[in-house]
Amino acid sequence: MLREGGALEGRMRVWLSGTRLAGRTATADAPSWMRITRISVESQYFGRRTGSRLYCEVDFSVDARAAGQFNSTLRITSGAQRIDVPVTLLVE
Repeated sequence: MLREGGALEGRMRVWLSGTRLAGRTATADAPSWMRITRISVESQYFGRRTGSRLYCEVDFSVDARAAGQFNSTLRITSGAQRIDVPVTLLVE
């Protein structure tokens, strides 16, 4: 829950398929009350046994000027992979 007129910024990490980082990009389709401030594709090394994994980091802020409950989906696309993340915001 967020107070009307309040501010909220956040970051989420979504794991991607594949291990090749070169040339990999991502896009985000966000609801009107959510603003994407940065999106990037990165990799993290987990050691010899597991190797590297790709992830997408999405920085965002939300619009809390109006009271209400807002439900939607944030869609992240990277290559052929599409990830739908349910997002809910309650502003009082």
